[in-house]
Amino acid sequence: MQLTLRIILGIIPKFSSTGLNEMKKLILGLSTLIMSSMSFADCYINYAANNTLKNLIQEKKFVFDGYDKLCKRLEANNAGISIKNITQVSPYQTTASVTISMYPKGDKYKGVTMESASWIQFEEERTSNSEKEALYEITMAALNNLTQPSGEEKLKAMLIEVNEMRKATK
Repeated sequence: MQLTLRIILGIIPKFSSTGLNEMKKLILGLSTLIMSSMSFADCYINYAANNTLKNLIQEKKFVFDGYDKLCKRLEANNAGISIKNITQVSPYQTTASVTISMYPKGDKYKGVTMESASWIQFEEERTSNSEKEALYEITMAALNNLTQPSGEEKLKAMLIEVNEMRKATK
């Protein structure tokens, strides 16, 4: 990437030093953005969820601060995320809850960890759109929490259980 950038910067015509410096800054900024998105794209969270949540994640992607950290921990332990959810629009509120557990990746392994993390969210708006939005928001918050100091012990416990499941199946 640096070689490509140097070649690009070397062939830019020298109209003015100010214009050239601005062009170099623009190219450097774009290359940095591309490099950071490439490292983000190198890691994929393997997950299982119902069709509603799968469609939301496919549409909006996984968007939370600790994505890269969680993804790398899952990859290092060859684990995936199982996301179970319940949503309801009642006469009083919209409710969305998620329970996150993990599973060992691979066809010969069955089941999910008993260790899990559960989250619930309430909204005053009572529509199917607010139901979907609440589900997506609480899912991203729950996943992000696993990457924070407050969720680290829960994440460790789930990953230990995944590895125990794998050992017991061999």
